[in-house]
Amino acid sequence: MRTVDSSSFLVAGARGRGLGKQMRAAVLALAFGPLEARFAITSAWTDNHASLGVSRALGYADNGVTAHARGESAGEMAHLRLARATWLKGPWPERVRITGVEPCLPFFGLGPGD
Repeated sequence: MRTVDSSSFLVAGARGRGLGKQMRAAVLALAFGPLEARFAITSAWTDNHASLGVSRALGYADNGVTAHARGESAGEMAHLRLARATWLKGPWPERVRITGVEPCLPFFGLGPGD
């Protein structure tokens, strides 16, 4: 389907330094570059403003909310989606370079000409 779904977690000491945004940008550069994804999706709890902020800063748009079990109670999970065209119009494709991926393409079910 050429859709990548990513999630991430940073320990408290690594938060607030831009590492989450850099990490996600690297994943998206791989997905929309050599892997030729059409879309990227992600989710976060609706009260996880930092995670949602990272996604929105990279161009993701809201794509619905669903209820999920969260420990002993229920919570809401926000879903976001980023289209390839939106990613390519933004500043990140010029900031992130992916090299040496060709030998890894078979691990993604891809090969020359796929």
